[in-house]
Parts: sequence; C-alpha cells; structure tokens
Amino acid sequence: MDEKEGDSGEYAGRHEAEVADCVLDLSVFTRTPIYGAVREVEVTRPLRRASGQPVGGEEHAVENGQGAPAPVEAAEGAPEIAQSATASGLARFFRFGAGKDAGAGAAGSASAAARNGHGSARQVKGNGQARVQPVTYALWESRDVESTRLRKVEKQYALDPVDHVFSSAPFATETEAVAVSLSPSGLYMAKFFHEKTPPGARGTALNRVKGSIEIWSSSSIVISIDTSMEHGAFCTDEWFGGFSWSSTEDRIAYVAEQKPEPTLGYWEKIKDNKKKKVRHITRRGTEFLDDPHFGEAYNRLAHPSIFIVDLNAASIKRLRRLPRWLAPGEPCFSLDEKHMFFHAVPISEVQLGLRYCYNRPCAIYSYDLEDEGEDDDDAKQEREFDHEDENAVEAYPVGEEDDDGEVGSHNDDHEEPDQDDDGAGNSGDGDEDNDRGEGAEMEVFVDRMEDDVQDADHHLTRQMQQLGLGIASRAPPALENRRLPSCMQCWTSETADTIDLCARCPRLHPSGRYLVFLSTPRTKSNVHNATSRLRLVDVKDGSLQTLVDIPTAKEISHIHTDFPGLYCASLPRNIFVDEQTIVLDSVWGFWVLPMVLNISFELATAGVSLTRPLRPLSDDLPDVFDSYSSEVLDISDGYVLLSQSNPARPPELVVVKMKSDEDIEVLHVLDMRPEEFSVEDFLHFDDEETLEILNESGTEHRDGAEESPNRFQAMIVSPVTDDHRDGAHNAEGDINGVAPVPLICMPHGGPHSSHVAKFSLAIAAIVRSGMAVLLVNFRGSTGLGEDSLQSLPGRIGSQDVAECIAATEWAIKTNPRFSRSAVGVLGGSHGGFLGAHLCGQRPGLYRAAVLRNPVVNIATMSGSTDIPDWCFAECGLGPSSGCVVSSDSIFRMMLKSPIVYHDQVRARTLLQLGSKDQRVPASQGLEWRRALVHNKVPCHVSWYPESGHALAEIGVLDHALVQAIAFLLAAF
Repeated sequence: MDEKEGDSGEYAGRHEAEVADCVLDLSVFTRTPIYGAVREVEVTRPLRRASGQPVGGEEHAVENGQGAPAPVEAAEGAPEIAQSATASGLARFFRFGAGKDAGAGAAGSASAAARNGHGSARQVKGNGQARVQPVTYALWESRDVESTRLRKVEKQYALDPVDHVFSSAPFATETEAVAVSLSPSGLYMAKFFHEKTPPGARGTALNRVKGSIEIWSSSSIVISIDTSMEHGAFCTDEWFGGFSWSSTEDRIAYVAEQKPEPTLGYWEKIKDNKKKKVRHITRRGTEFLDDPHFGEAYNRLAHPSIFIVDLNAASIKRLRRLPRWLAPGEPCFSLDEKHMFFHAVPISEVQLGLRYCYNRPCAIYSYDLEDEGEDDDDAKQEREFDHEDENAVEAYPVGEEDDDGEVGSHNDDHEEPDQDDDGAGNSGDGDEDNDRGEGAEMEVFVDRMEDDVQDADHHLTRQMQQLGLGIASRAPPALENRRLPSCMQCWTSETADTIDLCARCPRLHPSGRYLVFLSTPRTKSNVHNATSRLRLVDVKDGSLQTLVDIPTAKEISHIHTDFPGLYCASLPRNIFVDEQTIVLDSVWGFWVLPMVLNISFELATAGVSLTRPLRPLSDDLPDVFDSYSSEVLDISDGYVLLSQSNPARPPELVVVKMKSDEDIEVLHVLDMRPEEFSVEDFLHFDDEETLEILNESGTEHRDGAEESPNRFQAMIVSPVTDDHRDGAHNAEGDINGVAPVPLICMPHGGPHSSHVAKFSLAIAAIVRSGMAVLLVNFRGSTGLGEDSLQSLPGRIGSQDVAECIAATEWAIKTNPRFSRSAVGVLGGSHGGFLGAHLCGQRPGLYRAAVLRNPVVNIATMSGSTDIPDWCFAECGLGPSSGCVVSSDSIFRMMLKSPIVYHDQVRARTLLQLGSKDQRVPASQGLEWRRALVHNKVPCHVSWYPESGHALAEIGVLDHALVQAIAFLLAAF
C-alpha cells in the first residue's frame, strides 16, 4: 500500500494501534462456511483380508506400485478391488462405481443407489446390525490477520443419538484445497488444488497452472490425479464454478480454464528439438493481443470449459465439441449419465463485465456424452474460432521449453509426419522447402525455421503482409455464424428479449425428468440485478413453466408479511428435500431467509403444479429463525444444512430434519468458540425500521411505513448501552456531558444489492471502537419488490441520496446517544458514489468520509469501466447499442454525478483505491482528490497497487479497515 503525495498520515496515528488490536481480537470470529454437506450414511462391517483378519479400517496406498499388502476382500456391496490401476505413482485398491451396470438406469435417489451396501465414515454399533448415521462436513474460511493469510479448515460433525446435536473433535484440519466436493453417498471426498507459477518466457505456454485432484475415503487418500497438462485453474465462482458427481460416483464433472495458446514473436527463432512436438497451431505476433475476458475479478479467465475426470481410468477429458464461444458453468450429470446439463454465457468480441451482473445472456444447455463424433460443420466452426484460416502460420510454437530455455520445433504439414526411431516427428538435418498455396490468400506452411537470415526475413515479410502488419483477432465468430453442434441442445430461448434472458443454475429433479433453474429477465431499464423467477423445463418435451413468479406491487401490500420476490445470485447445489419439496434462500428486506416450496408432479402426464406457494421456513419454526439470516449450504436425505448469523452472532451451522411436513426437527451443530468474550457483549442491533421520505431532499420523513409503496429500510448497529449515557442532548451536543457516539452512515454498493443482517467483521470492529453504524436499504435495493427496485434508474444521486439523509435524520432524532456534530459516511463503489453525494449535498451534516473505489463522474467512467451499460442504465438512458456515448448522454451522466457538487464538500476524506480496479477505475478517485485539493479540503489517498474493486486481498482488506476506523475516530 502506498500513500499518494499530499497525505500527512497524522489524521489517525493516535488511533491506529488500538484499532489494529481490536481487529486482531475480532478476527477469531471471521470463520465463514464456504462449503457444507450433510449425508445420511449406512454403516456395514469393515473390509477383511483374505485370511479373515480385519484390515483395521484403513485403505493402503503403495508408492510406485511396489510392496502391496496382502489381498483384501471387501464386505458385501463394498467398492470393487482394482489391482493394477495407478495414477501419479499411487496404487489404488478401489474400483469406483462398482455397481454401475446394475444401478445406472434407476430413476431414484442417486445418493441412495451409490450408498447401497457401502461402508461409512463412522461406525455405530448396536445389536450387531447396521444403522443409518447422519454426518455433516464443513469447509471454513478464516482470515489470519497477523500472517496476512486466508486459511481454510475442515471439520466433520457427527450426530449424538442421545442429545440430538452434532458435535466434532476440538481441532480442525487445515487444507490448501481451492474447493472440495463430497460424493452423494458420503463415501468419498474430492479435493481440488491449483497454484499459479510465474508466466513463462515468450513462446511458451503462459501461466501454466500446477493442479491436482485428490479423492479421499474415510481414512486415507485413494487416488491423486495431476491436472497440470490438461487445463488451467479450476473455476470456483458463482458463474463458472460447480462440481458434479455421476450417480455411480466414478466420474466428476467440473469447469476449468482451457490451456492458453502458446505465442511466438515475429523475430523469435525456433530451435530443432526431436524430443518435443508441436501441439498447437497459432500465429506469430499474437503475444500481446487481448483475449476477451469477463471483466472485474475475471481478468485471467477467457475460455472456461467442462472437464470430466474418470476416477477408474485416472484420466481427464474435455467436452471437445463444446463451442469455444460458450463459457459454461454449473455442470450436472443426468441420472443415466448420458447427458450433461449446464448453463453457459456467450463470449462476445467486446465482453462486458460479468461479476454481479445478471442482465447478461445465459442459457441452459445439455450435451450428449455418447455423441463424441464430429461432423464437418462442427469441425469447420471450431477451426474458425481457433484461427486456422488463411492468415495462420502453422507448426511454429511449442507449449514447453527445452532444457536450455529455447523453443523447440516440430514438422506438421497437415499430414501425419513420418516417425523416426525416437518417436518424434521428421526433424532430420536436411533442409525442406516450404509448401505454398496458390492465389491471393496464400497459406504459409513452415516445417522448420532456417538459420539463414535472408530466408527468415522472407518468411517474416510474407507473414506480416498476410496479417495486415501483424494485427490479428482472437474474437469469437459473429453471432449469425454461431451454431450448436448436433450433440447439444438449448432448453431456454436464446433470444435476449425473453423472461429467460439470464437462465442459470440448472438443478436436476430426483425423477430425472425436469430441470429447475433460476431466471432473471431483461428489464426496460436494463438494471444489472432484478427480481428473478424460479422456472422449470421438462427435458422430455421441452415445455417451460414458472414455479415462482415476480409479485406485483399490489401483491406486496406489507413488506413484513408479503413475499417481495426472489432475490438470490445462485441456487444451492441441491434444492430438493424430496420429489415434492424445494428449499432455497432469498433476501427479504434485511434478512436472508430459507424458503420452502411444495410441488406435485405426474410423470405420466408431465403435469407439475404447486401444492403450497413459496414461504419462509420460519413459518414452521419461528423460534429458530427469528432475527437470523440463514443461508442454505446443502440438502440431502431429508436434511437441510444452514449457515446462520446476525450482526451480533458469528456464523454457526444448523441442520433441519425435514422427513415430512409434520416431522420437522432442528439439530444444532456444536462447535468450539472463543471463551474470552462474545460479540454480544459489546454490540447491539435494533430491529429494522421502515421509512418513507415526504420531500425530495429527505429532510422530512415518517417511520412505520411498512405499507407504503415508497418504503425503504434502515437498521442501527451500535455499542451496548451504558446507563450513564442515557439522557437528552445538551446545548453543546454532548449527552449529559459525555461525548456522543459517532454515527457512521453506510450505504451499500450496487446499487441493486442490499445490506443483510449477518455477521460482518468490519461492522463489529467499528462498533467495538465506539461508533455506531447506520445501514440503509434505499429504494432500488433488492428484497423490497420489483417496483421499488425499478424506481431508482434515472434517479440516482437524488432519490437514494435523499433516503440516506432521511435515515440519518431519523437515527439522530430517535436515539439520544447520537449527535449532528459526529456523523460520517463510509461506502464503496455505488456506496462511495452516495458518500461523495452526501458530503456535497449536505456538507453541514456529514463531517468525514471514507470512500472506497467511488464513482464520482459517470461520464468519464463510462469509457473505461468493464460495465459501461451500467452508466446508461442507472442514468435512465436504458439499453445502449454498443455503449457509445453522445453529447446528450455525457451531459445527463454528469448531472447525476457527485463531481457537480465538489465545490460544496467540507468533509475531510480518505480515498482507498485499487490500482487494478476494472469496474470503477482508480482514476475516478483521483479525479475526486484533485477536486477536493483544489478546494483546500483535506483529502488522503491510500493506493493499493495489486488490488481490484473489492480490495479483497487479506492484507489489503484488513489494512483498509484499520485505517478507515482510525480516520473516522480522529475526525470526531
């Protein structure tokens, strides 16, 4: 982190040490479950040796296939023994999916089929009979502040049959896995690892990723497969992540970045090397071309694809007929394992940012895994995208370096090369002439680069002529030239003007007949996040229907009792409790609530209907979910695994047993927690208040507006009250002579997102430092209804600003601990946009501001952001073809921006900027700093050279938090 010129650093020196200690103390509460699984497993007798002696519950691995133990015979129904298969030097004794032929076609529960007769992770003895035992697994992520590391730890929890709670061992196990996936039966755990190596020299494969997949049983590793030569990094994000086990548990599908094409400079020579073969066809001079990527947080991801690992063959294959103009995610095997379902985003020549943008075209597809042939049209289309055209120079680069770092060579003349004794292509000492085609579009086939300078210059001149002075394109084919291969089918409309504009997260119904998916429609305003629908497609006849629709304004008469609509970025990996019950979570006001939907279906008539509409699970269990945000992590065997938290309670796990509507039981998961103190000792949060502004400036408002169509909400999180602080304000603004509690207004970003009442280290640290936080969900936020959300485009900078001002006035008026003399603002992205506006429009109210990557001038941002369509949409200009500005649009963008109020700002300001921010470029913050310095307003800048928009890196995030709190404390 660097501080730009003009920063004194004196503003926070006396507070930074104590704030840093506060953040360090609270970091023990930062554990967040990023993966969870619950399984009901059946226990059988252990494996036994041929002699009849117990193995002891361990699977044995043998290095390099040497020294195998005595043969082992399995218990009845246990995985088949594989005596000879090896992978990465590790001998395997299990044959995955032993019952594949018998159970592949069953249309029942995949987990039940895989679990039939298998062993278990935990044995429960009782009367000599096998018993079913539910177990829970969680992967927790926590921030190690002192060593600036993001740590991941694994814990397993078993149900105590007496106390009916899940408990675990006192210590967790740290893992370096980027992702994990528990098999449906609970017998195997897949762990995925990758790490990036420094970029290679020019002419080699760029950013080769060392990766591996490990499969673990209950007591040891079963197989390890190296992925380094197959693909790049694994995708684990909300768009392209997802892991799917086949029903027989012998294959896993996942998404990873395809290996990049190697490049070669115009003057780079190729060295003869018989040991290396050319694996790619590419152009010279393309090493600096920009591949279309998906914007902020995706700068290293350009061509994700679906890969399938065969655990028995220890092999990995890509779905090779999947067009490269589609970026897939969320793969899912069909029950018979003959098809793969997934969603996919089309790749454009000018790719807009994807992160948090659900107005991007996305469709649901299927892929026939048994149709691996390739017809002429498919092959031609793939070649077009891979640049095998008249400008291509073939057989140049090699994906690996020689021992001395030089680039190897290999012959390739569109024919199978002759093989010499060592198996390499024809690479003898004799010179060979280059074959040249006829006509204006002449192709150059280079077998081997001559050492002669004149000949090399001749090739270079010809190539540069054909390339148009080396300018090439990696753009995908034009829209009208895109065709799906015969093995693929699109299940949602591919046109962009339907309700299924952004169809994603396909989830296979237990019958195998239906896909349920999330769908966000295109809106007239073209906002990035709107109310979604839950949709269903019959994969037998292609019919579509809506399970959960978007409620109208009339249907949301009261915000606390009437469902406002479906607001979730994605669906849980499994949403089916059984064939008739769906559980997912959605934002409702300030809360994330688990929701239940009951359906009935008839396979004979393909009829699907709702027996009970979507409703909160809290209707059945009000005491469990009251004042908690609960996110669904996993569903299996009638158990729902949830992560619960609120501003005063760090995340904890809860299991809800839902075997039937009448038999709903809550099973708590006990875990070790710090005993020194709890967050509830110093932090209190009030119930949310529903407000309505009565004038355009926000100076007049009323509370209790739950039934108003213009309602918005606010919540106060504050230090625990001391008796001596109760009382009225005195003339100096103090409370009975005691300094008031500083109030920090914190508007969220987006703007179409929301604050949710769950645990936040940042809020807890601010409160423990003696300040209160005002969270504002203004109109335009998610969780308040579609009409409320659509009221904001065209009114940013006025409506949202007025509601933040009204919320601040309400908090000061209703809470005697707050004073107008100690009010600040903290926000990032659109929250920073609002913070800058608040300081400019109400300079007498907001005395200090911390702005993280703020939007300050939409007009100048529109040409450099990865989401230029956001600039048009939020300024009320709607969709814009090509996002090209005009003089009128620039003027309207400027009028909505905080920069027009810069001369009224008096609040001392701290700007925290990420140098690599593609969403709101750092130039926005620097523009604000330039304006404030010109007006002689104190302005400090922290510059994070390797950070993007979220400032999410572990060291950066904590530094920014400490600095922000210290800065605000020093201002009051």
